[in-house]
Amino acid sequence: MKRKTQQFIEQVSIDELYQGPKSKKHRKKKVQEEDVNISEEASEPLLADIPVCLWSSATEEDFDNLKEIRKSLGIVVKGVQCPAPLGRNAWLDERLLVPQIWRRACTSFSEATPVQRQAWPAALAGFDVTAIAPVGSGKTLAYLLPTATRLLLAKNFEQAIVLSPTRELAQQICRVASGIFKREYQREIILIAGGTGAQGKAEQRRACTSACLIVATPGRLAELAPAKMSRVRIFILDEADKMMKFGFEPQLDCIVKRFSFRNTRQHLLFTATFPQKLREAISERFSTIDRLVTIRVTSFAVAAAAKEEESEKEQTDLPQHIEQRVHVCAAHKRTRLLIRFLEKLKQSDRAHHRRQASKVLILANKATTVDELATQLKSHYSLAIMHGKKPQAERNAALNGFRAGKVAILIATDVAGRGLDVKGLRFLVNWDFPPNLDIYTHRLGRIGRDLDPDARLRAIHAQRKCEEQADFHTDACLALSFFTRNFAALAKSLIDLLTLTNQRIDPQLHALIPSPDKKIDDPVVPTEKEDVDIMQEKKKEAT
Repeated sequence: MKRKTQQFIEQVSIDELYQGPKSKKHRKKKVQEEDVNISEEASEPLLADIPVCLWSSATEEDFDNLKEIRKSLGIVVKGVQCPAPLGRNAWLDERLLVPQIWRRACTSFSEATPVQRQAWPAALAGFDVTAIAPVGSGKTLAYLLPTATRLLLAKNFEQAIVLSPTRELAQQICRVASGIFKREYQREIILIAGGTGAQGKAEQRRACTSACLIVATPGRLAELAPAKMSRVRIFILDEADKMMKFGFEPQLDCIVKRFSFRNTRQHLLFTATFPQKLREAISERFSTIDRLVTIRVTSFAVAAAAKEEESEKEQTDLPQHIEQRVHVCAAHKRTRLLIRFLEKLKQSDRAHHRRQASKVLILANKATTVDELATQLKSHYSLAIMHGKKPQAERNAALNGFRAGKVAILIATDVAGRGLDVKGLRFLVNWDFPPNLDIYTHRLGRIGRDLDPDARLRAIHAQRKCEEQADFHTDACLALSFFTRNFAALAKSLIDLLTLTNQRIDPQLHALIPSPDKKIDDPVVPTEKEDVDIMQEKKKEAT
């Protein structure tokens, strides 16, 4: 393997490996000159500028050993044979041909996460990758670093597109990508999302043809993208399941029609929860079956490996470092219980002489609920609100103020429930229990994201010791959920989920499990009209 790497490096100069076009003007001129015929382009091999031979698939002799390695990491791989996972310090692997970006992006890591260790070689080998991994497991870098490598090694101008369901998540991805490329590589990165006004639209439309990496929401890209985008070589869906669940198929189809033939593109789909039916539907749309790899990572390594082989039944994986308190109560009692929790947290901050008040994220299902709750609390607490009906400038100000610690409480809809990374966030309150357990899992992933694995384990053990003293440990990660009776149909599945992570279960939750002969109404939302309202709000938040 060392010999193959050395031979490739000797054939390519340092300038060709690491330097991009000298200026944006030069790059735009180059794009205009390269008017490629799609039929000719279809014959170009995928990942033509990357020596995929460096990432050879495992042989039958190594299969048993490879299976044990993946099992120990909680990894299950399906589809075509893909390369073995990398080592703990994966960013030091000599086959990574642009080592600067890998080491810079991973400088604060003690080791690579399982999804990164398996997804990196699979993506660099040219496979279409569908990756399902727990929240907070480093999925953004799992697809951005191989993408950056491809773009930097390309001899001709190529583009990659990352689609995100919400503007806030798209902004976060764009910041991470900018940190990877930095200025010395001179690659243009553009964010295409709503809330920029008419002038912003014009700039975004022009950048669609010149930007190397496009991070966008589906609605805005479908509106502004040119009729032909034949230079797109990598197409990435972050939170892919949400785009399929909430009706983004028309926008996705509109975007994909502007690309060249499927075999000239690589598809990377990443999420924390991906039901089998949605996975099959989206794979048919985007992936090529003879190079499709499905990677599933779970914290329950041994159990997951066995269950994945024996059954197609989906299993939702919860973060184990978070203490989950599910409190069964009547809806009108939630305000009193929430204030009691916030006051207890304030007392703990004073007792520990914390310089900054502990951050709390409160999530509700509807924008009107967010406004009503904020009205009740704003006279007593410093808070901000964020939902799809707010102008983008106000949403950005609310999130930035929360990140900076200017406000200690953020009340939001699920626009803040997926993908967002807020440093120092330890406490989550589900004012409304989410409509399903997939959304519940994504919400839990907002807290404790900046803790290393050892700190996560210490945090939950220390927190349980502090309970009797009515205190909160410094690194405690706590999710408080109010569970009302109209969610009774979720009770049994929720109990099973809590049992997997050894959580304490409210006895009243068992009492809510419906008997087999008793038929109950849909517990997720009280009325059909409210269900429609929620779906409409989620679509507005993403466009």
